[in-house]
Parts: sequence; structure tokens; C-alpha cells
Amino acid sequence: MGIIDRDCMKQLADFAGVQQQMRTGHPPKQVDIAMAGNALVMVLHDALTAGEQNLSKDPTAAIQLQAFHRELFLSSSNRTEEEIARITGRSVLETVNEIETASKSLVYAPATGVMIQVYMLTPESNPDGDTLRNKLDSIERAEDDGLRVPPPKDH
Repeated sequence: MGIIDRDCMKQLADFAGVQQQMRTGHPPKQVDIAMAGNALVMVLHDALTAGEQNLSKDPTAAIQLQAFHRELFLSSSNRTEEEIARITGRSVLETVNEIETASKSLVYAPATGVMIQVYMLTPESNPDGDTLRNKLDSIERAEDDGLRVPPPKDH
């Protein structure tokens, strides 16, 4: 499979919303899914309760809240990774889970209530198991008949 189409993105968004509700008891208002290279990005809007958003205004509480949500995320990451692999046909290599802050950094207070999850997937493959990059490299080498002269290097 490997290709992430609109249907896959909808399935991933639905799954992410359900997972967030199961982890916290609070569903996000909206889940956006995007692919950037091999990175699958899930943005969960209004993922925090009103109480959590109020707590996040205190820097100390915000750090504790972020640690709490990181632990919740890690406790369900195996199931999420399995579902991503099932839907996309690609394995997850590593994950990142952060909460967007009022200052737009990804470190402290989750004042906006937006949670960002990033999954680095294995490179997209074609049916013979070769990654697309390897296939393109092979095609480029095959087209080189040895008669081409590289341009002179500037010194």
C-alpha cells in the first residue's frame, strides 16, 4: 500500500480523535492530518479540557500538564503505531508528541489546547520492496551510459 490518500487521512483522523478521547475522556474538536515527506503529522485542535487550559497558564503547572500528556501518549503509542501501519502500510520509526503553546513554541504552556503528534514513517515503497528514492537512484544510474562528461568544477 504505502500511498496515503484522502481516505487514509480520514481514517487516521477518526482514529486519533477516538484515541484522544479514550486517553483523556475529552475528544478534540477537530483533527488535521498531513504528510511532509515521511513525517505523518496529526494536529488535534482543542485537545485539552477547559480546566487543563486554565492550568496551563501557570508555567509550573504547564510543565506538569505536558509531562502528563506525554505519558498518556506514550502509554498508547503501540496501539497507535499499529493502526498507522494498518492504514498506511508503512511502519512508524519514531514519534514526537508536543503541545503547542501561546508563544507558538512546543515547550511549555498549552494555552491554545492544540496537540501535535508527529510520526516518522518508513520510506514509501513500491511493490518490489525498493524505496522510491532507491528506485530513482537506480533509474538515474541506468540512464548514465558512461559517455557523459561531468561539468568542470569551479575552484
